[in-house]
Amino acid sequence: MGLRQELASGKMQIEKLSNSAAGQGLSRMAEVRLKSLLNNAKEALTNAEQLVAEEMGEDSENVTKLRLWERKLLDLSLRNNLLNMKLGKNAIRYEHDEIAILEDELDQGKEFVLEQKELKGIYRTVRTNLEESGVNTLFLTFGTLNWKERASGRKYAAPILLVPVDIVPIKKEGYAIRKRDEEVMLNITLMEMLKQKFEIDVEGVNPLPMDAHGIDVSLVLHLVREAVKEQTEWDVMEDSVLGIFSFSKFVMWNDIHSHGTAVMESPIISSLVEGRLMMEDERAPIDARQLDATMRPEKMAIPVDTDSSQLEAIAESEQGRSFILFGPPGTGKSQTITNLIANALYHQKRVLFVAEKKAALDVVQSRLAKIGLAPFCLELHSNKVDKQHFLRQMQQVIDAVGANAPEGFQRVADQLFLQRLQLIQYIDALHQKQADGSSLYDAINRYLTLSAERGGHPLSGLMPRPRTQSKVSSYMMGDTLEKQLPLLPQIIDGVKKQLERGRQMSYFNKTPRQLLEADYKWRKFAALADVSNDLLDDLDALSDAAERWQKNMDLLPLWERCAVAMRQTDSASIEQAIDRYRELTSEFQQLTRQELVARLSAQVPVGDHDPEISSELTLLRKRIGNKGRGTTIRNIIDQMPALLPKLCPVMLMSPLSVAQYIDINGPKFDLVVFDEASQMPTSEAVGAISRGKAVIVVGDSKQMPPTSFFSANTTDDDEADMDDLESILDDCISLSMPSRYLGWHYRSKHESLIAFSNQNYYDGRLTTFPSADDMVPHVTLQHVEGFYDFGKTRTNRAEAEAIVAETIQRLQNNPERSIGIVAFSKTQSDLIEDLLSEALAEHVDLEQQNLGAEEPLFIKNLENVQGDERDVILFSVGYGPDKEGKLSMNFGPLNKVGGERRLNVAVSRARYEMKVFSTLRPEQIDERRTQAEGVLGLKQFLRFVEHGTSMLPASAQSTEDHSLIVEQIAEVLSCKGYEVKTSIGSSASRVDLAIIDPLQSNRYALGIICDGSSYIQLKTTRDREVVQPKVLQMLGWNLMHVWTVDWLQNPDAVIKDIIKKIEP
Repeated sequence: MGLRQELASGKMQIEKLSNSAAGQGLSRMAEVRLKSLLNNAKEALTNAEQLVAEEMGEDSENVTKLRLWERKLLDLSLRNNLLNMKLGKNAIRYEHDEIAILEDELDQGKEFVLEQKELKGIYRTVRTNLEESGVNTLFLTFGTLNWKERASGRKYAAPILLVPVDIVPIKKEGYAIRKRDEEVMLNITLMEMLKQKFEIDVEGVNPLPMDAHGIDVSLVLHLVREAVKEQTEWDVMEDSVLGIFSFSKFVMWNDIHSHGTAVMESPIISSLVEGRLMMEDERAPIDARQLDATMRPEKMAIPVDTDSSQLEAIAESEQGRSFILFGPPGTGKSQTITNLIANALYHQKRVLFVAEKKAALDVVQSRLAKIGLAPFCLELHSNKVDKQHFLRQMQQVIDAVGANAPEGFQRVADQLFLQRLQLIQYIDALHQKQADGSSLYDAINRYLTLSAERGGHPLSGLMPRPRTQSKVSSYMMGDTLEKQLPLLPQIIDGVKKQLERGRQMSYFNKTPRQLLEADYKWRKFAALADVSNDLLDDLDALSDAAERWQKNMDLLPLWERCAVAMRQTDSASIEQAIDRYRELTSEFQQLTRQELVARLSAQVPVGDHDPEISSELTLLRKRIGNKGRGTTIRNIIDQMPALLPKLCPVMLMSPLSVAQYIDINGPKFDLVVFDEASQMPTSEAVGAISRGKAVIVVGDSKQMPPTSFFSANTTDDDEADMDDLESILDDCISLSMPSRYLGWHYRSKHESLIAFSNQNYYDGRLTTFPSADDMVPHVTLQHVEGFYDFGKTRTNRAEAEAIVAETIQRLQNNPERSIGIVAFSKTQSDLIEDLLSEALAEHVDLEQQNLGAEEPLFIKNLENVQGDERDVILFSVGYGPDKEGKLSMNFGPLNKVGGERRLNVAVSRARYEMKVFSTLRPEQIDERRTQAEGVLGLKQFLRFVEHGTSMLPASAQSTEDHSLIVEQIAEVLSCKGYEVKTSIGSSASRVDLAIIDPLQSNRYALGIICDGSSYIQLKTTRDREVVQPKVLQMLGWNLMHVWTVDWLQNPDAVIKDIIKKIEP
């Protein structure tokens, strides 16, 4: 049986199941639910039939990757509500006597107030779409084409004209609908479907015909009716529907469909099409340690703090390389992108930054503005794109001329470089491995070990300590050892003979004088007996010691150099050098910002440049003067191909705005940077890639994949499958494109907040930082008595009520901490929002406080929370046993392939605290009933929340620094009555030793950092002396640095300094 026949058979089976659902003993609600699911399955098979028909209708060899991308963008499937519009919670009929008059009234600015309860869901979805993507998705349709599919004979409805509208809640009155300041749109997707599937070309509708009041609606509907009049059972209805639609993909489809040759010129796109990397780069990856030792500060522009993993990525980009930049949660992706862009500008390169989510673009734009680069960065992302906003940006950059280069830029760069080398020299002297594989630090630890073994031997002070190898040799191999050791047996034999003679004395044959002499000799021989025993015991020890000394003779030159280095170094000079390095780093960072602005300002033409630029500048000033009357943004951009790169070398855009405003045949950007690439379908990224020379794909393969807009936003079934699409990140990974990894996690102010994700999804690779309250749990569980209403509302009301109560309490008592609420399902997040709205209606002051907050409270679900973060996250699991105590193993999105990625996103949003509300207990999830990684991950997460980090495996980076100095300090402090812990932390970044606060036992009074192996694991001077101390201090640590040289020279003074820090 062929594939088509199998699909048809499947539809017949579903039809039979649907017909037999009644009378099976199911409740009415369950019967309705079952039929709904079966209908969805039937429609899915219909879509599959259509896809197979399209694929098998062509020669498969001719279906290129480019063609597949086009299909995904155009989306002529029946899932697209531009072709298959259904009334429901995302589309409601709007009754009006005459739709042509309705369009005229909207165009004149009239508002309409609606009261339908369905509008609440539409309002929330539209608001979410606008917040996240910046794209309006609410339209009022005019005219509907009822059409019939040839293969199945089923009938469908498609809107013809769509007017973009806003929806605004009006208290106690409903919602106001008003027209947006945007053009009425023809359903181009419908026109293309008619052309491709039915060979129907509707003439006279593109561009839309106008009348005295705007669009001539009646004429458009007449032209469509005439074009389809030969089709049986087709009709054009003059009605209106308010619904959620998206047009963005058609613009991107047209972009690559019309410019296939230009698209294929990109080596990245060629690689994606061929399925193998077409670019060869034999250069070795850049290492931050090497950069730290050799790279002069003025060779790179780093205007924002950076760690070594970020530095390596910036250096790679400077070489013009294309690569993947993996950025797990909270690792400073936007910070890195800001530095990437700044460094590119510093080297006179142009950058295109692309982000689908508006929030991601806003963060980068804000960071660029903070370092003074706002005038040179043209933002053209979605809802901000209006002509006046664009012209204001142009005026702003024209006014940015005349910035002066800062004084002292090169001088401070020189000083910073020398200061860095001085600190590196100390680290190298202490830790650089010698020919025998050991370092000075190793030798010091061995010395301390030997000193401890001697344990204050009573003879240790009697012999002078040899200072050189030659003197040691004279002691060990000359008269004092080699000549004396053979004599010891002779001396002992002599002693034995004297003792024997003493025993044979006859006291009765001697005079009194002789008796006295004999007594004296006897006592003397008795003493010799004791000495002989001591000599025999010490002989073995001396022989062992001689052997050890002989083996370690080759280390003596190293120790001699160590002693010299230690005598020439003191902690005061090290600390002074570090303080100076920090001062210079901060000063040079500020100077770099000023230098960047000066360089970019110098590029802005002032009228005396070449004729082409002068002409374009004159025209731009004219457009600014007349407010762009009679032209479009795209036309203005097209009219200044030489000028725009000098005015705005950075452009921040969405994939849609790239297709709308940037000529694919124009000058290429030197660098294209994608953010949140795990959520961007490859088909949407292609247009931007083709406009650049090099590409950096920033994302996280452990986070959310792209989801089909139509499945996510237009289905009426909250539990319906949502299509996970291929992302540009996934496709680049499959090419084995070179990659970099951001490894330092900054978001979580307590390690427990990221510990679960770090161990379960990132193999413990993230460098996280312990906090001074490390012993206090910041991930907690509140078990809720309640049930999951699986059969009806698919919500957990008890959890929702508990979260609302917690939210109100926190808004009242702790308003400075921002709050985010995350639920697994949309139905649960909607219930929480409803209950919270009711609660806030009784606390108007709290509502106003929240609306005015820098970070207002959000309520989101698994599908849309990526990219968001808050101080406190309140988490509703939602799923659990039903009222009868039965647990369904249907956990919505977690059951899907990739469900674990959704879980990872959800549990890594908190900065300070996460509180989980659950009626479900981990032991209730039966591992035998599921293989879904997301569900199994949920069980492990709930166990972690219940029992803490003890449930997690040890990190691959969590090897302790077995420094004898740390052990000795800990031992001394313990003897003095202090409670101490060593190696605080669960990753590579650790506090070597911490003293618990005597007055507050759940906090550390002092953290000690040593210059041992954990210290040198940090790759750069900035890591060691700026980034790590700064982060730890932000996490509440009172820090002290204990240097090896101090402990070696005067341990008592070190202990006194520590005690002063604990008890000032």
